[in-house]
Amino acid sequence: MISVKDNFGIKGLHLQRVESPFSTVNRVSLRMDPFRRYCNAGNSVAHTSLDSFKHLLEWSYGYRNSYNSNNSLKRRSPSAGALYPTELLLLTYLEEQWCLLYYSFSEHQFFRITDIDISMFLAENNLNKTESQLYFVSIFTRSVQKYGVRAYRYAHLDAACIADTIARFYRSDYPDAPLSIVFPSHTLNKQTGFHHGEAISFSFILQNQFHIPALDTYIDPAKTIQNSFSGCAPYASSNLMHVLEFHERALSVKAARYPWMFHTKQETSLDYLRLYADKRSSAQEFDEQAVDILVYSDLCTSIVPFCLEVNKFLGIQLQVISLATRVSGIRSGTAEELVNGQALHIHSDAKNCMSQVLAEACQHQKIMKNTAFTFIVAIPVHETSDTGTHLYTKSIIGAGLVCSKLYHLAYQHNIGTTTIGGFSEKMLNRIYENENIIPLVVQTFGHTNNTHSKIDAATTILLNI
Repeated sequence: MISVKDNFGIKGLHLQRVESPFSTVNRVSLRMDPFRRYCNAGNSVAHTSLDSFKHLLEWSYGYRNSYNSNNSLKRRSPSAGALYPTELLLLTYLEEQWCLLYYSFSEHQFFRITDIDISMFLAENNLNKTESQLYFVSIFTRSVQKYGVRAYRYAHLDAACIADTIARFYRSDYPDAPLSIVFPSHTLNKQTGFHHGEAISFSFILQNQFHIPALDTYIDPAKTIQNSFSGCAPYASSNLMHVLEFHERALSVKAARYPWMFHTKQETSLDYLRLYADKRSSAQEFDEQAVDILVYSDLCTSIVPFCLEVNKFLGIQLQVISLATRVSGIRSGTAEELVNGQALHIHSDAKNCMSQVLAEACQHQKIMKNTAFTFIVAIPVHETSDTGTHLYTKSIIGAGLVCSKLYHLAYQHNIGTTTIGGFSEKMLNRIYENENIIPLVVQTFGHTNNTHSKIDAATTILLNI
């Protein structure tokens, strides 16, 4: 574990301001895919009992071809900067012994991990042989290089979105299948032996008996993406040390396990999920067409009970602020805090130029130019106190689940959407005149301009420099 000699201060990561020197965007200069160190032919594992897990992971997080004219390579979950900072490990009972496996989406194989003592994994959760545990490991190095300390937020948003998709596919065979999420202890996280800037964010406990059909074809990224792996440890930058230290503080003394209880039957229908996984996309640009008020109202109405369920599930206090810009029948600049049902006062400077003000707050991203409406997922300031580090991390995960739900709602209504993680908290709070909340993520919506498509995954597991 990389130690932090200087006291960075927890609030430096709670307030991941894009204006901060700790959150500047840099060019990725270090080739790093640390988990490829496990991809040795002698450690590959093929067993029929792993087939459903393989299909589950490929449908949820694997590569797919683009349906757009550029025919770019994509993956089935969105990612900040297409860096995909999440890797997956599976702890399962196989051939009369417990083993820890890494799944490589480029080789489409499981590989046995032999240099980690798995007894500590087993001791923490007391699994039985009919259960397996899927670990979501954040590769902070991958994103810290580019985004600085706000990579902490991005990595957990990514992991939550992937987890939501995996949970939906897992329950497509049996909607009430037992599923739990586990937040690891800081002891387990420290003793895993990871030394490339990696850390366990959380895990799922699943029953082994489920069925997911195989994909018709498996996309091989090696044909498109140059193999660029560095097996050496990453440069221990101060930003990386800050992120790892913050994550350690965010973990509890003991593991915490909660039953997973989301999703409607429609959203776990295999036919629906297969279409969604193949066609889901993140918009890059919107046209000037207004979104119908019925669509806007349905998204506002649908996200509230889901957000309340997430809050109850994780013990957090997420809020969702809606800002209407191009919605038929609604005046531009209308704002509401949806969870509490409260209308918000908009700053006078923003009322008549909401799109411009939002674009300025979101680093002048061009997609905000014609946005129809925007949701801002936020938490109260008091959730980021020095004693609430774990609540802040859980809130990011909860925000990721909300964003994943919003992707589904946008898909169902045939409108475009994308998640935005780079923004100025001060400028957003100034729009709706509330300094007592901290934005975690922005989700914006509109009618997609089909001449442009955001590449979700051209540089994912293997980084092209």
